[in-house]
Order: sequence, then structure tokens, then C-alpha cells
Amino acid sequence: MAKSSKSSLVNLQDKVNKTIKSFNEGKTVKTESLINLLQEISTLSLDTNLQNELEERERKYSTLVSNLPGFIYRCANDKNWTMHFISDGCKNITGYSQNDFIKNKKVTFNDIIHPDYQKPIWEKWQIILKDKTFFEFEYPIITKTGKLKWVWERGKGIYSNNGKLLFLEGLLKTYLKEELLLIH
Repeated sequence: MAKSSKSSLVNLQDKVNKTIKSFNEGKTVKTESLINLLQEISTLSLDTNLQNELEERERKYSTLVSNLPGFIYRCANDKNWTMHFISDGCKNITGYSQNDFIKNKKVTFNDIIHPDYQKPIWEKWQIILKDKTFFEFEYPIITKTGKLKWVWERGKGIYSNNGKLLFLEGLLKTYLKEELLLIH
């Protein structure tokens, strides 16, 4: 339970205890006060249920993402592909941690794309974004250790309600040797 929910629960328990004490002492408790107390109990119960639902959604999302054979990302449509979010799987594929990529802290995503593919990927993405379709491409990256790895990427632009491009989201995974043989 969140910290604010716990403090709300403690405050509500105090109010309930004071009300029960007043009843036990034979004091009159206004109907309006009881209704307000019941409304607070109901609201806190709804807040707690909502918090539990959100925690369960987060758990499901986290499990699904960690089971992907690669990583998901959200990045800017700039020449560096500035990452706003990148999942844990990036370390297994690139050798770099999430924090290395976020806001280009240590490395830009474009830096690890093989130089022969940087311009074609940029140009293909720009066409895809104009058409508002999916980007799908395979290309080599250079890992932190200098190893060349082929990856497959699928993504799309995410737009505001008025059609303005907000960011790109997608999935990137490495090819297994068997998959490379089938492609080439």
C-alpha cells in the first residue's frame, strides 16, 4: 500500500475509534458525521482497490516485458534515437545498461548502429512516420565489447490526438544463427 494510503487509513481508523468511543460513552453522534465517515470508508476502500489493481497491472506488465526475447523501447525521433524508456533486455543484446541509453547518458542508440545502416534506418523511419505504418528492419549493431550482432526491430510512431508525433515505440531482438540462415 502506498504511503499516502497508509496515512489515510490511520486517520480513518482514528475517526472510527473516536466515533465508537463517543457511542460507548453515550454521546450523541450526528447523522451527518456518520454519513461522512461512511463515505470516507467507502472512498478509501475504492482507493485501496484501485491501488491493488494498478500494482497487479504493473506486475503483469513487468513479467511480460522480462519474458520478451529482446527489449522494448520508447525514444525520440531524433538522429540519436534518444531513449526515454528501454527495458532490461537491452543489456543482454547491447552490453549497455538501461541507464547508459536513457537521455544519451553514456551512449546514444545511434552510436551502436553499424555506420553503414545509420542513414538508411533514419530515412526508412521518416517514410514510415509520414505513412503512419510500422517500421520493420534488420541491421547490425556494435555491442559494448565491439562484437557485431544482427538485430530485428519493429516499431511505430505514437501520435497525440491532434496527430503530432510524440515518440517512437518498438521491440528489438537479436537473430539466432538459425534465423539468419533462413533470412539470407
